Amino acid sequence: MKDELLSTTCPAPAVEPPPPEKAEPAAAPAPADDKPPIASTRQPRRKLIFVPAAPPTGPPGRKLPALQVAQRYGIVVRTLDRWLADDTMNFPRPSLVINRRRYWDVSQLENWEAAA
Repeated sequence: MKDELLSTTCPAPAVEPPPPEKAEPAAAPAPADDKPPIASTRQPRRKLIFVPAAPPTGPPGRKLPALQVAQRYGIVVRTLDRWLADDTMNFPRPSLVINRRRYWDVSQLENWEAAA
């Protein structure tokens, strides 16, 4: 009986191929309107231009804080610190320090400008 089971073959099940996929119809072209296309509402990016403030002038004993000194030369305060650390620049030292706020004499800055 075992031999009979082995000798009998089962017919292979009939496998039908999947139906071909239907191609979607091409999209109909948009109707031609007489209206022009809508323009973008985004504004172009503006280029930032740095314009240093005019150097403050005043009486000879006038003192300027670090921020105004930096604005006078068109730099940031960190660059001012670098100038002070660089001995070859001969940038004047602050004439007054109050609670870690530094102040320069306008006359010292003008002398440094004239020497440069």
